[in-house]
Amino acid sequence: MTKIFVTGASGQVGSRVAEYIVKEKLLGIARGKDVICLVRNPDKANFLKELGVTIIKGGLQDSDTISSIMDNGVEFVFHVAANCLLNQSYMEMYIPNVLGTRIMLDAFIKSKARCFVHTSSIAVYSVFLGRKKVYNIDENHSIGSLKGDPYAVTKRIAENLVSYYSERNTGKYFITTRLGPIIGARDKQTVPTLVDILSYRFLPKLINGGKDLFSITSPYDVARAQVFLASRAKSVSGQIFNVARDSTNYRQMMAVIANYYHRKPPTFSMKYWFFKFTLPFLKMLRTIFPHVQLIKNATSPVSVNYIGKSYIYSSEKIKKIGFEFVVSPEEAIIECLEHLDPEKKLLKVGKNKKNDLRVDDIN
Repeated sequence: MTKIFVTGASGQVGSRVAEYIVKEKLLGIARGKDVICLVRNPDKANFLKELGVTIIKGGLQDSDTISSIMDNGVEFVFHVAANCLLNQSYMEMYIPNVLGTRIMLDAFIKSKARCFVHTSSIAVYSVFLGRKKVYNIDENHSIGSLKGDPYAVTKRIAENLVSYYSERNTGKYFITTRLGPIIGARDKQTVPTLVDILSYRFLPKLINGGKDLFSITSPYDVARAQVFLASRAKSVSGQIFNVARDSTNYRQMMAVIANYYHRKPPTFSMKYWFFKFTLPFLKMLRTIFPHVQLIKNATSPVSVNYIGKSYIYSSEKIKKIGFEFVVSPEEAIIECLEHLDPEKKLLKVGKNKKNDLRVDDIN
């Protein structure tokens, strides 16, 4: 009987991997319990309990727990867990993203499991946080150095580990997926930040007319892609695949969010050069209001370097072997909003004429 091990199962992607496999009875499982989910806090994983999966409490540093799971008849491993939050230190990223991946790989090669699907990121590319205005990137693009943004660096190191283990364990299958920005249920960064921006009247809603492109991929499509590759493990082992849906522009993203709240889509735009001019002031606000999540997110190095640029990630490689994306960027945003704010109460513009900066944001 096939068993499947999923890390990061309480997050956007990991939860969808588990759900997709269980609901579709994929990769040879017979029942929900055959999918084993490692979660740090089972009390916050009620949606997993409803799927009937096996929930094991633990983190990526719990090597004994991980080894025990691997030795329990697991055949496929989906390693999704990682720290991808903005404004984290290098060590906060390194422990789960690098050490956690190494512990997973050590347990995998010592077990009878045969397929390891690693979740990486488009952040590994050398152009991540670059200075050009438009980037077109496929899997042949160069990888960045081990200096710079903590998330990008730790994901590069983790990929190197997967490659190292793959080259030395030819009897097992290793697949790496590089994900673009993920938007869907349980998105805690991108869409919530855009909703906040729409809530503040003093903030411009668009830069450069909102024409710059941003990749949006649904976690459902990511789950489908990872399972698709796992089902072809022998033929694609050792390979790397971008998993990123076609890009949309910021104006369209803002329009979808505004329409959800029955507001007019924003039209006021700031020139990119003026945004760069005001950036020192925005960073000063971050010092003054360290607990305002909007300011922290909007002025993080990753956010700042996405503004005024278009990143276009090619997923032609996985498409050529038969995979098709089925969720549009607009549908992904709506799914996120319906999960984040089903009662449509977060956007206050037009109803609340009081201070732009709410008191509960600065306490």
